[in-house]
Amino acid sequence: YEIPKRDWSSDVCSSDLASNFPANYSTNTLNPASTVVYNGSAQTILTTVTYGNLTISSTGIDSLKSDATIAGNLSVTAGTFDLQSFTANRSGTPSGGTLSVSSGATLRIGSTNTIPSNYSTHTLGSTSTVVYYGTSQQVSAETYGNLTVSLSGTATLAGTATVASDLSVTTGIFDLGSNTVNRATSGGTFSLANGTTLKVGGPNNFPGNYSTYSLKIGRAHV
Repeated sequence: YEIPKRDWSSDVCSSDLASNFPANYSTNTLNPASTVVYNGSAQTILTTVTYGNLTISSTGIDSLKSDATIAGNLSVTAGTFDLQSFTANRSGTPSGGTLSVSSGATLRIGSTNTIPSNYSTHTLGSTSTVVYYGTSQQVSAETYGNLTVSLSGTATLAGTATVASDLSVTTGIFDLGSNTVNRATSGGTFSLANGTTLKVGGPNNFPGNYSTYSLKIGRAHV
């Protein structure tokens, strides 16, 4: 028995397993104002469609296996969204929509990529986490919650960034250039793990305003 192929359109679709996204349709039409919510525990995000709004509300780690395209907003409200070596950029011109990572949620960015592009507004919760874990990456100039640099190569800060919680360099090299990555208000921890390197290129741009500095046997180049 062959399942007849039909057109499928959506305003809101909630998927708790990667395999149960509606399948076997010749045409998938996701309106630019529609929303797809992945709310399972460990899902692979379907990338053969162009999403309207994409929401990750996971109890585990959801990941990409190829580039995703989004026409509206990208929201990570719970769990971890791991881009791996792929992108989740907004389509079309001009830029628009919102990229948001809620407090307690995590966005992981691999390969040589940076934060998803073409969103006009970026909202990163004060206890959200963005992890750069690729090979050679630009760390976007954002107002972060927690910022973690965990590369096999060099992460270069693209401009002035602010951290609301903690800054952690767990592997690799973090090159600030002449930019700063200070904490917004006094508090939190700046940690530099064993074997890592922090490069400080400006006269007064060593990370400031952290209550605790945990500098293991890493290296700071000024």
